[in-house]
Amino acid sequence: MNELLVIKIIDAPFPVDYVGSAAITITKVELRKEGDGESDGSPFIVVWEGSEKFDFIQLRNGKFEELPEISIPQGKYDLVRIYVEEARLVIIRGRQQDYTGFCLT
Repeated sequence: MNELLVIKIIDAPFPVDYVGSAAITITKVELRKEGDGESDGSPFIVVWEGSEKFDFIQLRNGKFEELPEISIPQGKYDLVRIYVEEARLVIIRGRQQDYTGFCLT
């Protein structure tokens, strides 16, 4: 039996007067099933792969976006990994900083 996993992307308040864009691209979501998953050498299972871009400037005042709904095997999970392929912060005065190749846990 499968369950439905919904991941909502929402922003915490920050000084938007100085930020033109604060965007990330999510490419993968992994879960670690509690007490399972070691047989193949990795305790994590990939539950979603794709490419979804979110701009946190658009997610203010209670607004949110969601990754596509994910069907996962029923069970207890103790860790979620969300892979970010790209993170881009644009400061209003035109300065831009890119961050790539990291994993949020």
